[in-house]
Amino acid sequence: MTKPSDFIESSDYASLANDDNGEVSVTFPGSQSIPPNTMKVFSTTINLGSLGSSMRWRICSNKDSNKWFVGAQLQYDRNGSIPGTAVTYSIIAVVTKTSPTAVTVLAIVLNPYSDTLITEAGDETFQLHANTFVPPFD
Repeated sequence: MTKPSDFIESSDYASLANDDNGEVSVTFPGSQSIPPNTMKVFSTTINLGSLGSSMRWRICSNKDSNKWFVGAQLQYDRNGSIPGTAVTYSIIAVVTKTSPTAVTVLAIVLNPYSDTLITEAGDETFQLHANTFVPPFD
């Protein structure tokens, strides 16, 4: 697989130019108590690129770290419990551009149950690698 830094090749035609790149991670701590019908969110933000640049995101989880996904959302099912019962829950990582030069990564767990959810899968860290590109017509 090619590296994002290797995408740009010489050409007689106008093409995207690599502007900037960066990495950031967000951790959802294990053993969280989440009240009924609510969610718990952890986030972190990185500033990169110039105004108006396009972005390409790759994201992975430390529990599945040999797989990088190109995209803005990643979801896994994990084991947890509500009092007296084993249940599954989803942990979701979402990448969003929050300003012209800022990217925020959110780690979210929703509790759809009518009782307190205890996350039991341990800490989960999502890592983001972002590249920004400027169009050739500026």
